Amino acid sequence: MNIGVEKVLQNPDWLTLVFVVIFGLLSILNAISPKRLFALGTCFFSKKYFLVYSNELTESNVFFYRALSLLQLLVGTLFVFLIFEKSGLVEDLSFLLFGQLFLLLTGYFFVQYALGLGVALLFGSPDLFKDYYLYKSSYLKAALLLCLPFLILLVYAFPESNFFYKLTLCCAILCFSARWLLVVQGFNKRISRSGLFYFILYLCALEISPLLVFVKIAIE
Repeated sequence: MNIGVEKVLQNPDWLTLVFVVIFGLLSILNAISPKRLFALGTCFFSKKYFLVYSNELTESNVFFYRALSLLQLLVGTLFVFLIFEKSGLVEDLSFLLFGQLFLLLTGYFFVQYALGLGVALLFGSPDLFKDYYLYKSSYLKAALLLCLPFLILLVYAFPESNFFYKLTLCCAILCFSARWLLVVQGFNKRISRSGLFYFILYLCALEISPLLVFVKIAIE
């Protein structure tokens, strides 16, 4: 009896609904532009997405990128929620918490973008920021897509496995670390050696600081 109740708590119906929405969005994106979606999902291993599709933000595919942003928010929120669940950081693991995390994550990305754009306008480099944001956001979406199968297995196949939870975290850390390495590498030729230091300092100030604020607010 206790085992049955525990599994119901860990896999509520609304969590399954979240996965249904995620896969619904993936199906829509794949139907609209399967080649673009595949190029994005494999951008860690190929530059095709940045060479072919990065400048195609026209009226005909605005819906694609908006759906992609919603997908990013849902998978990102799910990832944070599962970390909170497995680590025991919060007690109330409800849909309300998921909704709060979703709104916090939305605000986090908005504030992060606004701060970055403000700094770029201040120093007269909006074009550099545009390219930087494209690389950063594209690699983030690709990283979350790569983590999605692990999240599914963590919820439905290995809900009690501490080893698989740690494996999921390790894969996520690997993807996010590779993301930043690729971003820095992509801008290495466009920034002087002295400027590279300030670029990395900029990353720490506008990426890590808002993230720490987000975690603090979410836990409280």
